[in-house]
Amino acid sequence: MSANLIPANVLRALLLDSQLEKRLQREAMASKRGHAERRRDATRKVVRDMADAATPEARIAAAKARAHSVHAKIEEIAAAADFNLAKLPLPPLPPAQVRIDDLAHLFAVRHQLDPLLRQSLEIIFAKINWSNRDGQPGYFNKAVHKNSIPLDQRLAILAHMCQPVDDGDLHLAGHVKAVLECGLFSHVKRGKFHYGHRCQDAEHCDLCNYLNINCGLKIMQSAYSSRAFARGVNFYAITIAPRWNPEAARALGGDLQPDDWNFENSGSLIYGESRVAHVFKYPPVEAESADWEIQSVIRQFLGAGQYALGKLYRNHWVTGLRARVENSIHFLPYAEHWHTHAVASSPVFHDPQCMADFLKEQVESALGRLDVPLFGNVKVAVISSAEDLRKWIEYLYKTIDLIQPVHSVYNRHPNLVRGDANWKTFIPELRAYLNRNRMLFKGARLFAEDEKGRHTYTLRRNYVLGNHGFGMHSILSEPQRHKEWRLKHCADTRKARAHKRLQAAADL
Repeated sequence: MSANLIPANVLRALLLDSQLEKRLQREAMASKRGHAERRRDATRKVVRDMADAATPEARIAAAKARAHSVHAKIEEIAAAADFNLAKLPLPPLPPAQVRIDDLAHLFAVRHQLDPLLRQSLEIIFAKINWSNRDGQPGYFNKAVHKNSIPLDQRLAILAHMCQPVDDGDLHLAGHVKAVLECGLFSHVKRGKFHYGHRCQDAEHCDLCNYLNINCGLKIMQSAYSSRAFARGVNFYAITIAPRWNPEAARALGGDLQPDDWNFENSGSLIYGESRVAHVFKYPPVEAESADWEIQSVIRQFLGAGQYALGKLYRNHWVTGLRARVENSIHFLPYAEHWHTHAVASSPVFHDPQCMADFLKEQVESALGRLDVPLFGNVKVAVISSAEDLRKWIEYLYKTIDLIQPVHSVYNRHPNLVRGDANWKTFIPELRAYLNRNRMLFKGARLFAEDEKGRHTYTLRRNYVLGNHGFGMHSILSEPQRHKEWRLKHCADTRKARAHKRLQAAADL
């Protein structure tokens, strides 16, 4: 036993080394903790300065300080990525051969691209690789890398709209910038500070569509719950789409089957419109003055669909409905396919075929009064379960797909490179997309003689009637957070209107 004993001096030295190692570890942890606390305190100070600043100038200065720290973080992430790229043995693709939705290669060759595009690419790359103060992946980081949401492709496509066509005073360049910077920068508007964490562009971003407090997907899925399904009794999924050929415009009614949720099913009541050629074909971008003629026809068709749904409610077929306008796009040549999806409920069961015939008759009657040579293709499906209702609401509130049309361009033109003839047509079409998409809903009609009928200039993206709206007599299960927001929003709206009336009276 004595031969295995360790001398006292050796034991003492080992104990000291162990204590020293533990002490160094504690100091290192304390240093990291102190650094994190200092960063947190600095961030809190910036936020406090933003909120407590007494003047608009002070708020703007505080917002600029926050923006400076964000830009520093963007440069840090970009520099780290450049360092990693420099260690790769293979050279990046030439800029001319990089697709507009390939963010990784675009970022690698960004120094050879337009300065405005380069800045946008750096912001997008930093946004989807952002880490929080504790080192955990940020919100957009998780969306792209963990949840496989193709936000990187969508934002890369939007980045190529850095100079969008804007002939309607729509401030589209600022809108694109807000989408790209969503979640990174705070904003000062009209001299008041507010957080601009999300740009509220539910049309092009799944994340905003999921979180938008107004009518986002998450709110709608909570509202159209199993409880709402039981209170609505009979639910119907409705689609109203345009056709130029009267023989192709039909009225179809039936029950929603499990196979209808299969995209490969050519006879699906859900995905049928995705296989139809785009109806509204635009002229070349150079002939911008001709856009209004196409947009007038689109407005009249969508207005006719809205009018028919209103008749469905007023004639007591349904006690409530919620409709949403949707668009599908195509490039080279540019074309659109505007149509309407709706969900409706009634305590009394109606034959879906009879309902489809009624809607088709009303749509074509309205189009006939407007002298528009379009016909309505109407589908009505009975929703027989709460799960099908949830799926239909998710389909109703999906985003406009920009990725698939871009993929189609590269599939049809595999040799497409920056600068060739097809590219010089494709990029102007892409930049004109936002303007063409938003001019439809900008205010009232421009020329009274071009559009007859009130429904042509009260066109809405979201159309709600009866007990499908939030509030009294609603069948929906309204989340508490949405109720608080709605009541505050209504109070603010009433206050603003009262202030405007008082101001108008004072001016008189």
